[in-house]
Parts: sequence; C-alpha cells; structure tokens
Amino acid sequence: MKNFVNWEKIHILSKIDAGVSLDDKAHKLGEEYVEFLQALLKYKGANNVSKSADGTTKENLLEELCDVMNIAIDIIDYLGFTDEEAAKMFDKKLNKWASKAEKYSDSHLLELVQ
Repeated sequence: MKNFVNWEKIHILSKIDAGVSLDDKAHKLGEEYVEFLQALLKYKGANNVSKSADGTTKENLLEELCDVMNIAIDIIDYLGFTDEEAAKMFDKKLNKWASKAEKYSDSHLLELVQ
C-alpha cells in the first residue's frame, strides 16, 4: 500500500487548529472512534445502532477510519513529533506486531516484513 499520509497537509491544518486543546483533540479522537464502531455495527447488520450512524458500506468504514487516523496523526503533530520520529515509532510498533505474529503464525508472509 502506498504511503497515503500527507504529513505536510496535516502539519498545516494542525497549525490552523493550534487553538484547539490537546484534551479537545483527544475527545475528538474518541468521538471518531465511536463513529467507526457504530458504522461497523451497522455494516455487520446489528439492530441496536443509532439511526444517524452511517455504515452500510465498506466505504463508510473507510471514511470513519480515515477520520480516526487524521485526528491521531494531528495529535502526533500537536505534540511536536517530527515526521521522522513518528515514522520511526510506527516502524517500531510494526516490528512489535511482527514479533507477536511469529508466535501464532507459520505464514511465509512474515519473511516479507523482516
């Protein structure tokens, strides 16, 4: 998958929103996550879901996940981490995920991430 994070655009938009507090950004992240969960429930056909929740298509799920990611990356920027620092941490977390995957998978795909 192509690198789809436009760090420069997020950095600019984060500066525009500089007056928004970290707490408000964290609350927004939670709100977007809940919207994703509601969309997922609706996508899976759950009956007890808010009528206002989008989520009848995979595209709704993608939209909500992108909202979650944008806010999370905005918070990374707000906290003053550089693109390089964030990329290094993402890689560290992927390596941790890969090491856990080794324990429960005999998949040859793990060789691709080493």
